[in-house]
Amino acid sequence: TSGEGNDWAEQNIDADNQSVDTPTKNFATINPLNTNSGTSGVTISEGNLKWDTGTYSSGYGISYGTLAMSSGKFYWETTVDATLSADPWWGVGVCFLNQIPLANVTGTSGSGARGFASGNNGAGVAGNTFADGSIVSLATSLQLAEGDIVGIALDLDSGNIWFSKNDTWISGDPSAGTSPSYTGLSGTYVPHFGNFASTAAVGTVEFGQGGFTYTAPTDFVALNQDNLEANTAGI
Repeated sequence: TSGEGNDWAEQNIDADNQSVDTPTKNFATINPLNTNSGTSGVTISEGNLKWDTGTYSSGYGISYGTLAMSSGKFYWETTVDATLSADPWWGVGVCFLNQIPLANVTGTSGSGARGFASGNNGAGVAGNTFADGSIVSLATSLQLAEGDIVGIALDLDSGNIWFSKNDTWISGDPSAGTSPSYTGLSGTYVPHFGNFASTAAVGTVEFGQGGFTYTAPTDFVALNQDNLEANTAGI
């Protein structure tokens, strides 16, 4: 209510779409003004936390986070929101801020793309990690399905990144700093989400504004303005 006798009906909004948002605790969302896609277009909804790549026509659907990171330790989760086809290439990760838009979710040489995707790498559908377009096929047990949650732990102080499926880390342990999926990350990165196939990929990201499903690794924090390094203006 407005306090002036004007009552507004809520549509397509529930408790999960509401979060604390102040000048010192501004959480990341998906940037609806910065996407690349084929003719079908990327759709951003649910308070700019749900992404739908649309189907491939003239390009792949990629979306990007609103906050960039160059130092610190951050954790976020993305839920698979649609049943995946035989060759889905549903993927999430990070890439260099100055290299967007990406050609596809796995990136290309020099893009800084590091991430996790479920797709067919020539030997059947499985989980895959990717770096600058180079794909490493993992176990078929890491294939994603509707309702699965992919966690990302990014440590830009040590240059490491880890990925989890439903609270099980694919490699190592970010709390202990052991066996990351990729090392040597340095620069300014943004989260990215998308596909590398003709079929649509759909997911919902949780940067911490609604609370994580799983416990963040030790010393890893939510991606919000309060947890970022202050800029030259002290913000």
